[in-house]
Amino acid sequence: MKQDFAVFALVACLVPPGDLAAQTPSEMRYSGWQRSQPAQLGAFGPTVWIRMDTVNTWVLVPGRPAEVFRKTRHVYETMKLKAPLVDSTGGILGNPGFKHTGAMAGGRMSTWIRCGEGMTGPNADTWRITMALLSSVERVAEDTTRLRTVIVSTASNLAEGGRTPMTCTSTGQLEAQIHSKVRAMPPAPSGNE
Repeated sequence: MKQDFAVFALVACLVPPGDLAAQTPSEMRYSGWQRSQPAQLGAFGPTVWIRMDTVNTWVLVPGRPAEVFRKTRHVYETMKLKAPLVDSTGGILGNPGFKHTGAMAGGRMSTWIRCGEGMTGPNADTWRITMALLSSVERVAEDTTRLRTVIVSTASNLAEGGRTPMTCTSTGQLEAQIHSKVRAMPPAPSGNE
């Protein structure tokens, strides 16, 4: 199920894929496979296209794409991650753009992303974060699905007004937690996909 899609984010540049892959947990893999033409999902701020399949972490999950999609949606709900984009046909869900300050998914923002340090500690914990968080499913074999998750974010110091946002990098921890929770869910009973 190879479909074209892209992520919109308010970012000036991205971390090179090799750097992102080096930050991810060992059970996750970097995929350099590229889709041919990204498609628009939504927009906020300046438009920056990102090929989701070039800057993500992925894991193989037992089950068909529809089952893994439902599990992923359930994990987003239990982690209190808002997912206004839910496309079961295209196999993608998440949030293509939101602003957030403070904790998220039961952890400090600096647990999930790195945006530098200031006098008060990690900037991710005190600055306004603009983020895109998306997961997608893709059939690999009869009962195996690739689950991809990507985070793209920037941070703005509200005390400095209109200054250009700082590009943040993912720690890989939120992606790992989403993937681990999906993999830990029991398989659906036969015929209930």
